[in-house]
Amino acid sequence: MRKKRLFALCIACLLGCQTVSAAAESQIDLGEEELIQKLNESDVLDCLFIGESFWEDEEEFGDIREDASELILEFLENQGIDTGEMTSEELIEMIDYAYEVGYSSDILSLSLDMLGEDSQSYRDAVQKEFHRKATDSQEEDYLLLDTGRFPEAAMMYKNDWYGDRTDDERIELADSILEVLASAEVETDGYDGNTLAQALNDLYDQDAGDSVLYLAFDILEEQELYISVVESILFCFEEA
Repeated sequence: MRKKRLFALCIACLLGCQTVSAAAESQIDLGEEELIQKLNESDVLDCLFIGESFWEDEEEFGDIREDASELILEFLENQGIDTGEMTSEELIEMIDYAYEVGYSSDILSLSLDMLGEDSQSYRDAVQKEFHRKATDSQEEDYLLLDTGRFPEAAMMYKNDWYGDRTDDERIELADSILEVLASAEVETDGYDGNTLAQALNDLYDQDAGDSVLYLAFDILEEQELYISVVESILFCFEEA
């Protein structure tokens, strides 16, 4: 009975989050830099870049489900968020069910949304802090990722890809990804912003549970490069 109530509550929260504005006020009173530090210290920052494919690929990523769910719950409890004594096994089942019914999000945002918390503030903080660090360091690789809007695309899922975004804006984002890849001499298989954006539309119309950047790299058959990009984003936050 407890599990049925949890499922009902969590899905209701997820449905409510579909209409929450990106400018919604966070319930977590933390500065962006402090928030990033807490995410990094708890190893939960990685979870903002784990979508459905990574979550379900136990052969490639081993115990990611168990490890990530425990880390997320520990982090949320340390932040004073009421998890209702949820266990890691229950959180795994909740995330599995959310992906099964077509939700498109990273696992940390899903967990926050299921508990009625604002997840957008976390993604916004990561984007802003990455931009600040890239600008301050003038590190070429970070500046390139920032210019190509890779951190934004790596945390953007179906709801944000559509939302209030116009066709031209989706094409512009796809173009920026392709331009950076072309400058790095990565084969883009003849895609342009328009055709890549349409390919992403098609995948999201089939309820793809992965980020824009992951799907773009998957379309281009550059899955390993995606992992390298995420590692670079995460490493930026580890540097002083």
